Amino acid sequence: MNTPQTLHTQDERTFAALAHGSGLLSTFGGGFLGIIAALVIWLTQKEKSSWVAFHALQSLVLQGVILVFVLLIVGGTWVIGFLISFITIGFGTIITVPIMILTMFLGMAIGFGGLIYQLVAAVQVYNGNEFRYKWIGDWVAQRMSVASQAATRPAPPANPASSERGEPLPPEDAPVSPDPVPTTSEPQAPAVASEQFFNAEPAEPEPTLPLSNWKENPPDESKPE
Repeated sequence: MNTPQTLHTQDERTFAALAHGSGLLSTFGGGFLGIIAALVIWLTQKEKSSWVAFHALQSLVLQGVILVFVLLIVGGTWVIGFLISFITIGFGTIITVPIMILTMFLGMAIGFGGLIYQLVAAVQVYNGNEFRYKWIGDWVAQRMSVASQAATRPAPPANPASSERGEPLPPEDAPVSPDPVPTTSEPQAPAVASEQFFNAEPAEPEPTLPLSNWKENPPDESKPE
């Protein structure tokens, strides 16, 4: 699918065409060379031109889908065919071999069809036209748009006081708690009694009568105390 022509530099059009034309390497180079070439173009041009990066990703995804599909269909059929032939001691080859040959031609047809699709895209983008593979182009554009929005999203402002203390920042909509009211405790009375106890002078002992006076004048025990 192509859209009206847009203005792009000669280098952008050349790299975009090479990205789509890398399908030639996949078809005649074992299936992996074209994917590697499209990946290299995307890695080297994604910071320079989003247009080239978009077309390189399109080519990369398309070649990956074709490779996985062919491996699953052709490779799976051949593995199952060999297993059936081994279990049946060769008798199963009457059925499995024709099916294996048909799936091989089916995989080749899918590969060449994808190559023609990519060559058409290479010619279109080299002429400066927009081109999107069906389904794949819209999916790649959506993924790139999401990634671009995530990269340009501003970071939330940080609270310097909390960050310096290593405390987590509260969310913006968190309720603000009022400042606690300071409580004052009543002053305790000084321990005057204890100081008076330790600083008091000792009392003088009461005078006692000598023992001689005690014998001469014994106390009268009849008097109540």
